[in-house]
Amino acid sequence: MKKIMICILCFAATRGFGQIRVGVEGGGTFDLWSSGVVFQPAVLYYTNGSHLYNSVGFVDNTNVVINASDTKLKINTLRVPFNFVYKFAINNKLKILGGLGPYFAKTLSGTEKGFYTGDIQNADGTYTSVTGSVDNKVQVSDGYSYATTGTSKVNSYDIGGDLLIGGEYKKFQLTINYSRGFTRMYRTTYGNAGNFAWNFTLAYLIFGHDRKPDL
Repeated sequence: MKKIMICILCFAATRGFGQIRVGVEGGGTFDLWSSGVVFQPAVLYYTNGSHLYNSVGFVDNTNVVINASDTKLKINTLRVPFNFVYKFAINNKLKILGGLGPYFAKTLSGTEKGFYTGDIQNADGTYTSVTGSVDNKVQVSDGYSYATTGTSKVNSYDIGGDLLIGGEYKKFQLTINYSRGFTRMYRTTYGNAGNFAWNFTLAYLIFGHDRKPDL
């Protein structure tokens, strides 16, 4: 038997760059060769976040030396995974599954918000401690970020891979998915940051139908 099923809404709790977010997914499941292997593409609106702490060395201007910055980065992306999934039937209602595949993501927008602490040099040569706020819109560009000067840059795309396991009962599907990006998404003078995420997805598969394989 072959089955074509469409997932209209899949709600996923995601952990990427260190923050938990919620997304919505739409996609399909297509049997291949009646072998238990299915091709499972999707389109996701994905939000990743990170708590970033950078210490020492950021110069705001000629008079202020930044001691540390503490910010939260949020990136909104459109992600398209292409997963190949093997399903093993326990009975006619219950299946277990596992799979893997690549994904491509396009950065849409984002923000970096937080604060910094530093020292300002007075006319007499002494220093006064200061605290400033960071409230930046992300620039979609592969360049260096200096959050304290208003510059937060995130790469325009991310390419990575997915690894997933889960189960399916009737038309309900629960999966645990680990994603790892291979692209440098955010960088400063002191380091680079890439993307990773854990997904927990509950999906309801509708518009499905069985049909006999071609002889």
